[in-house]
Amino acid sequence: MPDHVQADNEMVFSGSPARPRGMGLLIRLCLAQGIESWFIPLQEPGRNGVGEKVNDHYHAKFLARVEVPGAAALQAAHLAFEQQHNSRYRYS
Repeated sequence: MPDHVQADNEMVFSGSPARPRGMGLLIRLCLAQGIESWFIPLQEPGRNGVGEKVNDHYHAKFLARVEVPGAAALQAAHLAFEQQHNSRYRYS
């Protein structure tokens, strides 16, 4: 399980039109599992594109290429990929 999850501010993640400050299903799931949820700042939609770019890169360069036999191996491989990625790419 991750220590944190990052998402955009879409209502499906954070609440509903009737209760925009309420906790959506994602927040409730994260709280139940002890996962910290991070959201992009309000009124800064440009940051969502950066997250999408990272996710696309992660899928293409890691998930589509690396086979791991179990959760422990996945965690080790993910950490290695994360360190390599962060040393090569900088996002504004």
